[in-house]
Amino acid sequence: MARKPRRPDVEFDHIEQRGAEDLTMLFETHLRAIASGDPERRDRSVDDLAVAFGNMLAFGDLLGRRRSLLEGKAIEGKLTDEERMYFQAFDPPDKPVPKTSGRTPHRLPYRPYDIPGLTTVGFEQAAENLSTRVPELAMPQLDGQPLYKAVQALYQTEHAFSLAHAAHLALAGRMQEAMRVTAVTQEALERSLKYGISGAKFERAMADMHGFSASYSETVFRTSMKRSYSEGRKTMIAEDSTLSYVLPAFEFFNPGDASSRPNHAACSGIVAAQDSPLWKTLTPPLGYNCRCTMLSVNRYDLKRRKLLDEKTGIVREHVPKKYFRDNGGPDEGFGATGPGPAPYSGTPQMSVNQAWQSVVDRGD
Repeated sequence: MARKPRRPDVEFDHIEQRGAEDLTMLFETHLRAIASGDPERRDRSVDDLAVAFGNMLAFGDLLGRRRSLLEGKAIEGKLTDEERMYFQAFDPPDKPVPKTSGRTPHRLPYRPYDIPGLTTVGFEQAAENLSTRVPELAMPQLDGQPLYKAVQALYQTEHAFSLAHAAHLALAGRMQEAMRVTAVTQEALERSLKYGISGAKFERAMADMHGFSASYSETVFRTSMKRSYSEGRKTMIAEDSTLSYVLPAFEFFNPGDASSRPNHAACSGIVAAQDSPLWKTLTPPLGYNCRCTMLSVNRYDLKRRKLLDEKTGIVREHVPKKYFRDNGGPDEGFGATGPGPAPYSGTPQMSVNQAWQSVVDRGD
């Protein structure tokens, strides 16, 4: 008996294992650039963050597109042996995550994902490697470039710098807070970086910022990457008539455990057409560190559940009563536009989530 494909949230957890760790290293490099007091070094570091963000989000979009393509092939019974292995099997969760050399792209699904821009695997190399398994991702566009390059250009142009600048503000705010709490001066930080002097207060400040950057990178990675992954899944189906026919709807899924937010859990079970206006506000993530996802629903399951009008092809929406009873929807202040967090006005002393939102709101 064939095993069922893994849910998208399980796949995303596997993607996150490596990406958040590498993002932490990038953030700590930027903290040191801020601490140096050199504005040119700081600005170069922001630019480096922007490139990394753009590539990270673009690759998330491509992984989402691949997910939709493989789901469509699975319904049609056209998966290759390698695709089937990727789609159905991962290393056991208790198995140590193997390290990658960064020089040669690994052959999925046997090793964890490298997220280009965050690891030493470049975007071009990783995207080409991915497209050898999913040729649709290399299809030429109107400008003659392959699809994966068009996706990369989109995220680099429209999203990357604003997210990098938002991260800069959050990290700079945390740096100032750590300096205040530990009574470390800017001069002491600069001297420590330049001459290797590491006094007790400086060490405490850096240790505090390390803990912040690790937890912050998990929030940033999960929130931003999940959105681009979800957008890639939706876009691939919307732009492919065959996929739109085979996978005409999405179902909202929430784990429903003790950690689930009530307003997120209330959305679980919603079924709507893939182009329904509902998904403009209910596409995961619905908040920071959201663990929700959308499950593709094929037309055969819709027929079985009496949610498809066979004459017109119209999907009948199913919205559970708990959605209205428990105020289902995104967290307050969290929007669903673009791959990053929603605008919000905050100060460096506020929480990680508020600091992360601040720059987009001010537009600076």
